[in-house]
Amino acid sequence: MTRVPVERHPGSVAIIGMAARLPGARTIEEFWWNLREGVESVVRHSREEMLANGARPDLVDDPNYVNASAPLDDGDTFDAEFFGYSTREASIMEPQHRIFLECAYHALEDAAYDSHRFPGLIGVFGGSTMNTYILHNVMPHSADVVTVVGDLQVMIGNDKDYLTTRVSHKLDLRGPSIAVQTACSTSLVAVHVAARALLDDECDMALAGGSSLRMPHAAGYLANPGGTASADGHCRAFDADAAGSVVGSGVGVVVLKRLPDALRDGDRIHAVIRGSAISNDGRTKASFTAPSVDGQARAVVGALRRAGVSAREISLVEAHGTGTPLGDPIEVAALTRAFRETTDDRGYCWLGSAKPNIGHLDAAAGVAGLIKTVLALKHRRVPPVVNFRSPNPKLGLESSPFRVATELTPFDTDEPLVASINSLAMGGTNVHVVVEEAPRTVASEPSKRRRHPVLLSARSGEALERLGQSLGRWARENPTASVADVAHTLAVGRRDHEIRRAVLATDLDDVAMALSTRGSRRQREQRTRGSVRTAFLFPGQGEQFPGMAVAAAREPTVAAHLDTVIDLFADLAGRDLRPLLTGPIDDREAASADLARTEVTQPALFAVEWALGRTLLDYGVRPYAMLGHSVGELVGATLCGVMDLETAVRLVGHRGEAMAATPEGAMLYVNLTEDEVVALLPDDLDIAAVNAQRLVVVSGADAALTPFEERLRAEGVSCGRLGVNRGFHSALMDQAVDQFRDVVAGYELSDPTSLLVSNVYGRYLEPDEARSPDYWANQIRRPVRYADGLGLLVDDGVTVFVEIGPGRTLSRLAATTSPDAVHLGLVGGEADTPPDLLEVLTDYWLTGGDVDWSAWYGQERRARISLPGYPFARTRHWLEPKPPQAAPAVATASAPPPVQKADKPAEFDGTPMQRYVAWLWRVLLGRSDFGLHDSFFEVGGHSLLAMQMVSQLRKHGAGDLEMTDLFELPTVAGLAEKLESLGVRPPAHDEDVAPHTDEGPRQQAVDDELDALLLEVEALSDEEVRARLVELEKRGEV
Repeated sequence: MTRVPVERHPGSVAIIGMAARLPGARTIEEFWWNLREGVESVVRHSREEMLANGARPDLVDDPNYVNASAPLDDGDTFDAEFFGYSTREASIMEPQHRIFLECAYHALEDAAYDSHRFPGLIGVFGGSTMNTYILHNVMPHSADVVTVVGDLQVMIGNDKDYLTTRVSHKLDLRGPSIAVQTACSTSLVAVHVAARALLDDECDMALAGGSSLRMPHAAGYLANPGGTASADGHCRAFDADAAGSVVGSGVGVVVLKRLPDALRDGDRIHAVIRGSAISNDGRTKASFTAPSVDGQARAVVGALRRAGVSAREISLVEAHGTGTPLGDPIEVAALTRAFRETTDDRGYCWLGSAKPNIGHLDAAAGVAGLIKTVLALKHRRVPPVVNFRSPNPKLGLESSPFRVATELTPFDTDEPLVASINSLAMGGTNVHVVVEEAPRTVASEPSKRRRHPVLLSARSGEALERLGQSLGRWARENPTASVADVAHTLAVGRRDHEIRRAVLATDLDDVAMALSTRGSRRQREQRTRGSVRTAFLFPGQGEQFPGMAVAAAREPTVAAHLDTVIDLFADLAGRDLRPLLTGPIDDREAASADLARTEVTQPALFAVEWALGRTLLDYGVRPYAMLGHSVGELVGATLCGVMDLETAVRLVGHRGEAMAATPEGAMLYVNLTEDEVVALLPDDLDIAAVNAQRLVVVSGADAALTPFEERLRAEGVSCGRLGVNRGFHSALMDQAVDQFRDVVAGYELSDPTSLLVSNVYGRYLEPDEARSPDYWANQIRRPVRYADGLGLLVDDGVTVFVEIGPGRTLSRLAATTSPDAVHLGLVGGEADTPPDLLEVLTDYWLTGGDVDWSAWYGQERRARISLPGYPFARTRHWLEPKPPQAAPAVATASAPPPVQKADKPAEFDGTPMQRYVAWLWRVLLGRSDFGLHDSFFEVGGHSLLAMQMVSQLRKHGAGDLEMTDLFELPTVAGLAEKLESLGVRPPAHDEDVAPHTDEGPRQQAVDDELDALLLEVEALSDEEVRARLVELEKRGEV
């Protein structure tokens, strides 16, 4: 059989991301270190520790009880706040779900993809071990915690069905989300199903894996004689002394993508799945739990055929390898039978098993074996099989294709390596996966950019600091990496959070030093302001200067747009702007005089502003609205689609010439209100602009303006001349108005595609106005109502103003009107140090704005690389098991346990009703760090808990309480006042606020009440729903 190169193999699926938390290893890197060094991550537990972790005394004292396991560090912790869960929800939620969610997030980070930005469908495939947390930790609290939270919440937090859909919901993944359950082979079957879904185009990327954490955790296990568990706490796969496996806990997730897509997108590829197959033993075995040579062999043969490889090309098989006297010989016999279909060679293929290292991870065992195999291929080393001394003679290794490594061993070939993973399960579902080492990919190219934005963000200051430190350390340890690839990966492959930090770096030393040094002045940090609403401001005449595009044109995208528009002005308007805009400027005085001519000024301003505005749009900066001053409004109109660029160039050229042909005039700024100026204004002068509450511009003939100016000065009014020689927006423009109307009438204009503020009216431009020649003609003559337009934007919640053009006048006016907003500029004044576009984009990102950093690097071949993942908070969320009791010797009928009364409402300053509401919040949320006026939805509450609260309150007399009441009055104080107005009396602590023991009728009542509450939600109008969602959005639920 001739092997088709993996790039041309039609079934190739790339593994582009991996994450795992395994015994003794919090990361993939730590897992490899343990594998290569032959570390056995099995821990011995004291009797006190096992009892404290929930083991029963009678079992611990059993002679067959083994005080060992391969536990998961921090298995009881979870970053609930990061994922939007309350403390109570997190403590009830199955730990296997929690860790799988964190691992899924880290796997996507390792792949360098932010699911919010990925344009395709992402699927999730995975499964978990039987939920023992609900048995040992949750149900013992059924009388207090569970009853208050409700059966539905407990079910959603613990049922296997919700393992993958929880990930899809929290990470906003919209591909197939399927829970896979085949016992010990679960996670590798999930990989198989995910790969098939990709090849069938059901999704464009897929997460696959498994999770296993059994209770009581870190508390040993019972090894019954003749069973599959090791009696001495050691797993000896393939060894003559093999006697079973050790209980282990762990989670693993891989990210998959079709290989052609991964190569196209420049993904970092860990390895490639060439093919996989599954089978079931059926009845071809001694019992349901027994293994079958025939069933296992069929899966191996099917995988090899689908992969298009012969058995002789397999250099390593990562076996299920549980180290049982029955299981190992049958597995090796099945592998040998399958291999013998294409080769008779002996002793050439390495046989491995991770179970002696990390124990048997049950539903996560297969993905752990896959990750181990991928690491072996990447490092081209075979890890030793821990505890292997001499082969089990029943394996017949001497006549098989297999051998076992006892030390770290290099592969003895330079050819692309191929390996396979075998995963088996009680019940007979077998799966085999064939993987090949990653193909050579085109390396990223040297960047043409001098500086790079290294961007970090987190949900808390502590997490941001930890992330910065880990990235700084990574930069020191990987000095040959490309700083451009680091910046690109962080910018396009990580989700943006509220607290942000940026470093503009020229090399990795910059990254290492700036991030590792606490308080470095090169670190720019800011907490975002929530939802960012941006406005573009385009200045008019008065602030232009020669060479105003020199600095901006250093950015290639700006330069390209400038070339386009300058060439159009040369071709269509007969005006060469390049010497004035990009230089070199030999005679600055002469250039300034030339640029002051209206027929030159307006095209020059339009060219610079359009090029810069178009560049911001290219880089993903999306304005809520645009506001231009005089000719600046035409820039906004062009970017809004009212006119195409060629039409705009022609119109701006005509406009400038028509206005230049008017009689000479002058303009005067006056520091008075519009009404005050109107009261003083003679008939032969006009108001040209109202720029601020006390900043009005007057325009007209110099002969009329001079005495007006003298009068104002005599009365102590601050005023001054503008540097222009025309009376813009005055009666002197009347002839230009008529000419320009005729010109505009010759072109077909369009409706604006986004909001554009009208200079004429100080409100948003209507579509019919945008298409009207009369509007654009009158815009020359009528006053510029900039202050009204600015006020409109402020009232509409604009938080960032970007001045796109020379000078800072518009930004200063915006800062006066909205001092709390962020004000950015792209050109600055002639005497200013010109802003750097990268700095402006970085500042915009720091405020919370979205930037398309993939476009920033769009002209370069950049690679996505593996970088340290998000440092989740290790906060303990755990329902303690009840004190363990010895199992009764004989099962006898007994009376049901007494109902546990709910705790007395905790002390809380306020009225009795406020104390009662606060107590209910504590029970539902599992926290007490809130005050009378904190919103329920800002301290961990959400719609499901809100339903539980309303249900509970209705039981205690608030029958008229509606769901909408909680949305409208989401505080302790507000809700208490509402309850008092309904005549509700808070229950005394000695009243029965605990659940009834009659579960049947009680559950039916709960179900009926929840149905009624859901109907209430459905009855809300669209406007009411939108208002409620504003609250829920803060918690990341919608």
